[in-house]
Amino acid sequence: SSIIVIGNTAPAVTGVIWNLNQPTTEEDLSIVYNYFDIDSDPESLGQSIIKWYFDNGTEILIVQNQTTISHLLFQKGDLINVSILPFDGESYGPIFNSSIEIVNALPKAIYININPNIPFSGDELRVDWNYTDADGDPAVALPLIFWERNGEAMPDLRSEEHTSELQSH
Repeated sequence: SSIIVIGNTAPAVTGVIWNLNQPTTEEDLSIVYNYFDIDSDPESLGQSIIKWYFDNGTEILIVQNQTTISHLLFQKGDLINVSILPFDGESYGPIFNSSIEIVNALPKAIYININPNIPFSGDELRVDWNYTDADGDPAVALPLIFWERNGEAMPDLRSEEHTSELQSH
């Protein structure tokens, strides 16, 4: 009689799930990947290889073998690529690649103040704020400003930085 030896089948990564659909420079990126092995061999943790790259092919060495990359390492417009080489303790499987583009972060108004702090009937109100943008984009248009009084919109004052003398109700 002859002996039949059944060898190991290499594992595979069948998909990657990104933590964000439209990442910006304000949030870290993370992945979870689907590991599959027809022999039911568990993944040999710490031996599968994870590499991160910019679109130009430059490897981001500081995050090798990690499933998270800091937002401080990329900028708007970057295409971030991740390559995973799964290992089951005996064999490496095929490389699985996935990529995602870093999109524009929305600008924000911060330190919003309405003056005077304690208005009286008939006082003109003025809003002041600071503009910030995580991507460093300059303010190129006037912001949309929406005034409300007692929870009701005041459409006549939309995008005005100050109110005219308002009569109290």
